[in-house]
Amino acid sequence: MYARAFDDDPIWTWMFPDESTRRRRLPLMFRRFLRHSMRRGDTVRTDAERTGAAIWRAPGSWRETKLGQLGLALVMAPLFIGAGERIMALGATAEAHHPDEPHWYLATLGTDPSAQGRGIGSALLADVLERCDREATPAYLETETEANVAFYARHGFAVRSEADVPKGGPHMWFLWRAPRDQ
Repeated sequence: MYARAFDDDPIWTWMFPDESTRRRRLPLMFRRFLRHSMRRGDTVRTDAERTGAAIWRAPGSWRETKLGQLGLALVMAPLFIGAGERIMALGATAEAHHPDEPHWYLATLGTDPSAQGRGIGSALLADVLERCDREATPAYLETETEANVAFYARHGFAVRSEADVPKGGPHMWFLWRAPRDQ
């Protein structure tokens, strides 16, 4: 599902410009990332039909530990052959804009293209954003798809900064959501 959701995403079309390479690597990459996220205790949400999913990282846990970085690098490295400079440029850009304040971090949100427009993405945001409001904790995410900026704005996110990823990468928006008063 994640591979289908992100097949035409600007990051992944830049990372893997060859469509056949992208379609081969994305399912493996997202499967490995999902396993890694579950092992590290991230909050993983799916809808009942598993046509959408979200991975949230709790306050204080968005950054990988050194051991986590090593483990993730070992399982992901074979998938990024030929894209090493691009993945480093993406990581450096995301790191440079990531806020230091405690927050919930939306690492990924994807909906199968066949199920988009049915409210699945909004539903996958709801419980964590309600928790953010209840606990007075902000939320943060990045997107490289301009249409997503308006989608996230409907959920209270605002653009905090923007940047172009070096090495010919896409434009990125970095969004912040202050908790709403209860």
